Amino acid sequence: MARHPRRGRPETRCINKLVLVVTDSCNLRCTYCYARLSPHASLAKRMSAETARQVIRQFLSGRERCELIQFFGGEPTLNLDAVQSAIEETLDLVRSGALRERPRFAIVTNGVIRDRSRLLDLLKLYGIETTVSLDGPAYLHDQLRPYGKSESCYDRAVETVSDLVQRRLPVAVETVYTASHVRAEFSVVDVFKFCHGLGVNQLIFDIAYPPAPAELNPLLDPYFERTLAYHRQAVDEWFRALLVHKHGMPRVYFRDLLLPLLDGCAAIPPVGKCGATEVDFAIGPNGDLYGCQLLYGNPAYRAGNVLSGDYHGISSSLPVGPADYPACSSCVARHWCQPCAALNEACGSVWHNPERLCALRRAVVLQIGRWAFGYLAVPTNETTSVLREAVTSGALGEQTSLSTSIF
Repeated sequence: MARHPRRGRPETRCINKLVLVVTDSCNLRCTYCYARLSPHASLAKRMSAETARQVIRQFLSGRERCELIQFFGGEPTLNLDAVQSAIEETLDLVRSGALRERPRFAIVTNGVIRDRSRLLDLLKLYGIETTVSLDGPAYLHDQLRPYGKSESCYDRAVETVSDLVQRRLPVAVETVYTASHVRAEFSVVDVFKFCHGLGVNQLIFDIAYPPAPAELNPLLDPYFERTLAYHRQAVDEWFRALLVHKHGMPRVYFRDLLLPLLDGCAAIPPVGKCGATEVDFAIGPNGDLYGCQLLYGNPAYRAGNVLSGDYHGISSSLPVGPADYPACSSCVARHWCQPCAALNEACGSVWHNPERLCALRRAVVLQIGRWAFGYLAVPTNETTSVLREAVTSGALGEQTSLSTSIF
């Protein structure tokens, strides 16, 4: 991580991910939104089309490549001018040779689109990958994602997904699982089936966490044990579908944990390194630079400004991987779990992993291990033996009733 003031920019030749926060404005008031509820939430700012071009030109010129440019907010479809300008400038850099490879483009939206026809044209023209936020059926989604005083946003979001599916454009659904889901007995498997019913085969699955209100946090009592059970059940259903070649389960992160295990490898890089401010970056509407969108707006993690050319690094250090967390060294999931400093920061400290979030991750990894070792060919080596021994020793029945004062 950079620690000393300097002019210019991070000189990483190959960037993994660049997030452009094209607007802080949003047309919804999601009850768990970390951006809106954060103490670092800023006044609504909007990136101009010219600023978008300047940011891309100054930050990407001369790079080998940038794997992914993602448009974020707020609600990024409220500023399609900046989105289009950033893409056009990127493609100009590629054509001129100033950027050697064409990036992938992606956008994260709530699906309540002011100008859907224009968005669809841009998605098709530039091959933009779209993630639509949907938290389940209308009775859950509209409760968690209020729109105006009494309007429902569910139908509009589903209509957006349907348009993308019908046009065969790349689309994923992102669901934030909350205590409201648990109270409604809407399980993780139900989320899978909901996603499948929309015709979408990729699901990004998150957990509500602080600064979301405690009554929405499914890791707190009285929801924790049910949340663990629902996740184990989801692994079971996903594996059953995998083994009999069914197509009812969407692609989820379970796959990203299983494939390295089948290769006898860890699911994280050997150094377990966080890419924030190294190969991952987020740029705000005024050109301010951060390590990722989860750190956006927090002055401790502002690394400079792209437009002014100042790059001073970050004032508060970030742990770079499991080696920085003492509890990780003996955890059975250590080769398949990447601690997120930004998420930890939301829960209280970048240097402290929330115990129950760890318990949830561990439960998923152990359940995947149980199926993999029982039904698939897993190489035996130092990496896989950690999980194999935990599975065979009965660690699946480990005690999970931890202290509730964890965030």
